[in-house]
Amino acid sequence: MRSRWERRVAEYLDNTPEVVSWSYERKKVWYYNPVRKKRTFYLPDFWAKTKDGKEHILEVKPYKETHPPRRTRGKSERTWLYENATYQINQAKWAACQDYCKRIRADFQIVTEREIYRNKKERRLKG
Repeated sequence: MRSRWERRVAEYLDNTPEVVSWSYERKKVWYYNPVRKKRTFYLPDFWAKTKDGKEHILEVKPYKETHPPRRTRGKSERTWLYENATYQINQAKWAACQDYCKRIRADFQIVTEREIYRNKKERRLKG
């Protein structure tokens, strides 16, 4: 695992009785990279199978990378270009992954810090 968020998702998968198996970065999905202008692949973060036989592919990303970057005062041109390229690449990856999931009848979900920490915040509020 490369990030704390990915470790949290792995813990969730380990501790969810409905999940019968899962793997990390094992499924290869081909896509066209619009920035480098070539076909390549990426490895979605998680693949999981549940008791009902359904497959799920989960991609863990920061929430800010799931929306087009905004040009804000003080943000350098270089930073904005980098964020824009990242967004374009992510969109291409996710579109390819959604197509792949349709073919294999799997669910695709992007998991951000908002989903990862939602339950923790709710528990904290309840005491």
